[in-house]
Amino acid sequence: MDLTDPTRSVTATLDGPVLAVLAQSGKPLTAGEVTGQMPRGSEVGVRRSLARLVEQGIVHAEMMGRNLVHELNRDHIAADIAVQLAGLRLELWQRLRRALGSWNPKPVYGYVFGSAARGDGGPDSDIDVLLVHPPFPGDSDPRRRSNRLGGQIALGGAPQRTASSEMAPSGRRDSQPGPCLDRQPSAGA
Repeated sequence: MDLTDPTRSVTATLDGPVLAVLAQSGKPLTAGEVTGQMPRGSEVGVRRSLARLVEQGIVHAEMMGRNLVHELNRDHIAADIAVQLAGLRLELWQRLRRALGSWNPKPVYGYVFGSAARGDGGPDSDIDVLLVHPPFPGDSDPRRRSNRLGGQIALGGAPQRTASSEMAPSGRRDSQPGPCLDRQPSAGA
């Protein structure tokens, strides 16, 4: 799914993101305001889309002062679909949360990062997730494992250094994580 514009999963036209913007807005918007909130499309394309949607009755248009403003016709039979289009990203995160909540043991913490978190990934982008879990039965204390980590990693013979970071009772970090390497490997390494 294109997380920049999830409406592309349903329609390649600008009608999907136009409806999503209007559904999220909750107030009348000019064509320029709609364009400003869109992930793609020109103002000319947005105006054409708005004209089609007004013709279909799912969007209301009226003059407000000197400006033509548009808003979603929430009484239209397809208005709920426009609201769903607007909520596709949120639905993705809710499904991920439900799935992780069903795991045993449950992760202590989950963090989405990268293009999916920024909302600028394309249809071929992955979703980067960092999960932190409690120690499993039989696992050693993770604070002790980090001290042995340097002996388990080899990067071209470069000297290695590990750093751990723990929360002090005050909620501040006792030490800040540092770089894993004291020096950068040479170009040929």
